[in-house]
Amino acid sequence: MMSGRIIICIVLSVIGILTGSPELYAQGFFGPPQGYSREGKGLYTAIGYLFIRDRWKDDHPYLMKEKIVYSEAGYGFSQGVEIYGRLGFTDGTFCGPIGYKNSTISTNDLKSDDRFLGTIGLRWSHGVNKSLRWGIFIQGSYFFNDGADEISGLSASGIPFNTEVRIKDEWQVKAGIGLQVKMTDGMRIYGGPYLYRGEGRVTTSPPLTFIGEKIKSGFAIGAYGGIVFPLYRRFQLTTEGWYTENFSMGTMITYSY
Repeated sequence: MMSGRIIICIVLSVIGILTGSPELYAQGFFGPPQGYSREGKGLYTAIGYLFIRDRWKDDHPYLMKEKIVYSEAGYGFSQGVEIYGRLGFTDGTFCGPIGYKNSTISTNDLKSDDRFLGTIGLRWSHGVNKSLRWGIFIQGSYFFNDGADEISGLSASGIPFNTEVRIKDEWQVKAGIGLQVKMTDGMRIYGGPYLYRGEGRVTTSPPLTFIGEKIKSGFAIGAYGGIVFPLYRRFQLTTEGWYTENFSMGTMITYSY
């Protein structure tokens, strides 16, 4: 009886997010609740690609666009418990406006290319029956190096400037709940709601007082969903999407040992 209530809550949460939230935020990769370890135990490795659009803000909102290539490894301790780690390389852009509206800036796009990030996460899931499974996940990410760009222009008082802008100390934490349905031939579909929090700093050298230092996502609610296709032997292909004002997505190929 309790399992049925949990499934109903998940479904209603997803419907409520998709129809009621004016602005959803995208960030991944989350994966299916059951994970990728062979029969729930042992090691898996993966490679993947993400294309992400996300909303951040200080005094003004930024649209963050990132292309991430990464490798991942995970280990299942028991049926339904899996940990994983990820190392990635990203090219990104923070799209402005930058600074106060009365200032003149050479560009509204801050480049944050050639950055490395790490992610660690945990999945836990429980089987309802042979076809249905629900679970929760939590993961955190940190960017190891800064993203840097140069801008020039005129301040609101008409003083010319040229400065280097750096995006520093960026971190993200996500947690969510998901429902997985096992289809024919080993295919799985999954989805659910998640919560998201992220922060970073924007610094300038020499310093500019009209560019806010802290950028943050705020607390956000999003919805995700994906499908897992079995490939040759122990290889699997996962495609996952996150709904926001814009659509973001990623894909990953895994191998279970």
